[in-house]
Amino acid sequence: MQQSNNLAGADIGDFEKMMAVFTVIIQSVISFVMNSNPPIGQQFFFGGIYETVKFSAPAFIFGILYSTTRTHPQASILEYPQFIHNR
Repeated sequence: MQQSNNLAGADIGDFEKMMAVFTVIIQSVISFVMNSNPPIGQQFFFGGIYETVKFSAPAFIFGILYSTTRTHPQASILEYPQFIHNR
């Protein structure tokens, strides 16, 4: 029995989406840590990380768009449903 390797189909967009979801989880953890009143130095450290990972939404959108354009290279704007009905 032969197993297929799904990693061959993964692209940078898939990894970008994975990292964006991971950063959303990290934001929740940092919020929990900040509520425990850590020392000022740790507050600056965690605050800096929080400010960095809060830009995960644009990274997630980029991942979706990159994967979509890679897997549908011949698609045109007229192939999307909202444009077909307006013809």
